[in-house]
Amino acid sequence: MIRQSFIGTALLIIVGWFLIVWDSPPESFMRDSNTSIVQERQVDGYMASITSQRFSVTGEQLFLLTSPKMQLFEGDSRLELTQPRFLSLPKGPNNKGKGIAFSADFGTLSGAGDLMFLEGNVKAIITGTEQKKTLTAASLEYQLTEMIVSTDKKFTLETAQSFLTGEGLVGDLNKDLFTLKSKVHGVHDAI
Repeated sequence: MIRQSFIGTALLIIVGWFLIVWDSPPESFMRDSNTSIVQERQVDGYMASITSQRFSVTGEQLFLLTSPKMQLFEGDSRLELTQPRFLSLPKGPNNKGKGIAFSADFGTLSGAGDLMFLEGNVKAIITGTEQKKTLTAASLEYQLTEMIVSTDKKFTLETAQSFLTGEGLVGDLNKDLFTLKSKVHGVHDAI
């Protein structure tokens, strides 16, 4: 008796489900068209082992950039770089000997080529100032035309005589002026 009632109930459920599906309009089984589908960015261009140079209107070299991998995404003029190495040695009477060299895990160069964002184990070596400086941080932003380096993350700034740590920094390389924002600790060795 229990077996017969179980089979009867199962049969009623199957027939009921079949009738619901049979009478349902096809639209009820389709995905709602109003839902947004997140699209992955499509790679528009890809290059391996690149070396790129940028020159001023007068023909002077502004910077040299190398990377084992570069990607350009569809609809985006920025370049994404893997393990970029960047060297800027601007010429001119005001920039004599000034320069900066970067290395990082990842980098992004704006389409206009005037802004570089570096991320992951960023190391910058700054020359042409009173003393050679080594700046390390998790991320850095560099404005090429103004020669301004900045970060909102933790940093270390090292010279032959001093060692500084803190959070947030803006450095104007033209004026050799560094603004340290917060949590600054330093050691200075007066020789």
